[in-house]
Amino acid sequence: MSTTAILVDGAFFLKRYKSIYTKPEDQTPEAAARNLYTMCLSHLTEGRRDTRKSGRDGEQKGFTREHQLYRIFYYDCEPLTKKHHYPISKKPVDFAKSETATFRYAFFECLKEQRKVALRMGHLSDISGWIINPRVMKEL
Repeated sequence: MSTTAILVDGAFFLKRYKSIYTKPEDQTPEAAARNLYTMCLSHLTEGRRDTRKSGRDGEQKGFTREHQLYRIFYYDCEPLTKKHHYPISKKPVDFAKSETATFRYAFFECLKEQRKVALRMGHLSDISGWIINPRVMKEL
């Protein structure tokens, strides 16, 4: 039995997760962390299992290979926490209080409690502000 590490791109996972799991009870950080762990464990079996019996000893036909989980490495970065103003309306926006930031922080805490999950955090590069396409600005 081989030992396997699973690498998860956090931003891609969360984007796909919200489109696959659409039930309200699956949209909590706890459910997302639990489902991530379950999905990763389901990838530890490769091949197919044939349920037909063969011969006298009753062994199964087909190829199946089990892997032992070493660790799940979840790579992501903390959400944006800056305060900015919208470029057109000039209204203030606090990204730290957004629904996305709140969900992600709670999700990261749930992942830290999961067995064999290593959370690896990067950082967002500092951007100078909004960049509006000149064509769009002209239309506005």
